[in-house]
Amino acid sequence: MAEERSAVSRLLGALISPAVDAVDPDELIDRVDVDGLLERIDIDALLDRIDVDALLERIDIDALLDRIDIMAMLDKVDMNALVGRLDVNELIGDLNVNALVGRIDVGLLLERIDLDELVRQIDLDTLVGGLDVNALVARIDVNEVMADVDIRALVSRAGIEEMVTQATTGIAARTLDLARRQIVGIDLIIFGAVDRVLRRPKTRVLPGEISATGRPAGPVSRLLGFVCDSALVSALFSVAVFFSISLANLFTGSSFSTTRNGGPLWLGAYLAWWVVYFWISIAIAGRTPGKALVGLRVIAVQEGPLSSARSAVRALSFPLSAILGIGFVLGLIRRDRRCLHDLISGSKEVNDWGDRSVRLPSALEDWVRRNRLAD
Repeated sequence: MAEERSAVSRLLGALISPAVDAVDPDELIDRVDVDGLLERIDIDALLDRIDVDALLERIDIDALLDRIDIMAMLDKVDMNALVGRLDVNELIGDLNVNALVGRIDVGLLLERIDLDELVRQIDLDTLVGGLDVNALVARIDVNEVMADVDIRALVSRAGIEEMVTQATTGIAARTLDLARRQIVGIDLIIFGAVDRVLRRPKTRVLPGEISATGRPAGPVSRLLGFVCDSALVSALFSVAVFFSISLANLFTGSSFSTTRNGGPLWLGAYLAWWVVYFWISIAIAGRTPGKALVGLRVIAVQEGPLSSARSAVRALSFPLSAILGIGFVLGLIRRDRRCLHDLISGSKEVNDWGDRSVRLPSALEDWVRRNRLAD
């Protein structure tokens, strides 16, 4: 059987090969009626018999793409005609924007954007010129904007309160400091004269600005502070007595008088008011209003605040210094300038202008250097 097939194969090969060699492919293709052939092909039946999945599996996509000339293909595409045939509204309607945005890596997108180059390409003049400022301002609800503004925080951060305070108090403070400087200068001259009379050795003055902060208070400063306190104490006591007498006359129907009714009692009350005034002022603030005006402070000898008990002792012992003025003379001739009531209460009175340094007049600074009066 095998020999019969072999013989048939040899016979067919001998007949077909010369026939195939004699056929001209180009002439054969030219004689084929392609249109008639295509008309006789049932495309639908042909497509139904094609296994698309198997076909795609056998296609090498990478090799196919490598052989495609994308630029040549795009050159042949009529983009205007393509865009004209697109129904943009229908395309956008079918587009799931949320899903699209969700798949965008915003961080990666921003990393690839050259912001400097983008800003350089923006024509700010054209942008601002095309902006309708009036329409923009008209759409702003000023009341709503101001409602969200923290005015107090804004004023505080701008330092407006400090500027107003400095503007209103600056002239008064400079004028007061100028008067204080002259008073301190006079005190220093008096101390220098006393030290010369007592032939005390001069002390070395350090280079730089000479400050009187913490220096013992002089007689002129103390006297002016006492005068101011006396006027204030008398005024307050007079007001208290007036209201007390007015109320007593109103509720009792009598007519009281400080001269006819209890003169010694009123005098005792006045002295007690003095003691309370000095005690409370020194215990709380370390100074009375009069001393604060002149620029003085009462402190303990150890440089700390004076306690309430020592403030009371100082107020009670103050009249002892006033007897014949002996206690105040001690404050003039002693090296530490402490009066009798200062010695009894363990206190001292110094120049102190609060947050500002006690300056000397410029001319007096040169005189202090020449005479070496540092203490």
